[in-house]
Amino acid sequence: MGGLLSRAFGGAREVSPRQEMKEAIAYFVVLMIHADGNVGDDEVNVAMGTLARCRLFSDNTNQEDFALLTRMERKMQQDADGLTGHYAQVLAQDGWKYTAAAILSDIMLSDGDIDQDEVRLLKMLCDRAGITEDELDAIVATVRAMRRAWTN
Repeated sequence: MGGLLSRAFGGAREVSPRQEMKEAIAYFVVLMIHADGNVGDDEVNVAMGTLARCRLFSDNTNQEDFALLTRMERKMQQDADGLTGHYAQVLAQDGWKYTAAAILSDIMLSDGDIDQDEVRLLKMLCDRAGITEDELDAIVATVRAMRRAWTN
């Protein structure tokens, strides 16, 4: 049973490719915010600001972005392992893997402390999405330079 009846009776909902990409990025944003065990205001503020600037999310309001992050947080608590693999594949297939890596790098650097759990998460995403270590190093260096330019 699919489509309208499935949604009406609580089954799996159909998701457009654009919405699935939003969910994939939001899911990894939530994982990064939680990676160091401390959900800090800096990380949440950077996440919300980054989503607001991202063209993919341009048709969302801040409330819709926050609701999406909240929904992804609930999903993470239910099935982190399965969703991590699924959403990494979504990012790899649709070419948003570099954007996601840059967004996560920005969040990782936002509180001034780079936690090893954050680094592991970023490397795991890159490994599953097909981003090489050299590419990741370049992404992090670029984001770090941009953050320095914005704050100096």
